[in-house]
Amino acid sequence: MSRIRKTVVVVSALTFSLLASAQQSPQTSPKLRGVVESMKAYAGSKQGLMTRTPQGTFYFKWIQSPPPEFEKAYFKLGELNKGTRFLSLNLIRKTSAGVELVVLNDVDMNANIEEAYKATGRTLQDADRAIMMSSDKLKISVTAEMINHWVAMLDELKWELKAKE
Repeated sequence: MSRIRKTVVVVSALTFSLLASAQQSPQTSPKLRGVVESMKAYAGSKQGLMTRTPQGTFYFKWIQSPPPEFEKAYFKLGELNKGTRFLSLNLIRKTSAGVELVVLNDVDMNANIEEAYKATGRTLQDADRAIMMSSDKLKISVTAEMINHWVAMLDELKWELKAKE
């Protein structure tokens, strides 16, 4: 009987620890940890670069030198009330069809792109709304060019935030 009891206790302990670790939010990559804190401090110190919503808090940082084929770019850090975080790079360019928005998401906070979305609208707000309303339809494959943009813009973000300190 005591063997069965010991086995049940060990299995229960293992199950409990696995469930507890599965419910924890993913950790921020060491590559991003300093950037995230600097971005939060920067956005918090400037008017209009931090937004609080019922879903969570969002921090923004416009990039001074976007990739050559885009007119504008900005990073958006989201801290959702449910305990998750994400970092996205939004790339903006004007086309004959309107404003094109490409969103590259790091949903695991591991300094890599896991998702990409693309939409065109009459305005930036229209393109952003289209992605938010029907994100699955507008999801696109992550390309090597997107990865290159992500790495370059992340380096640019680090440099710009360091220069602001």
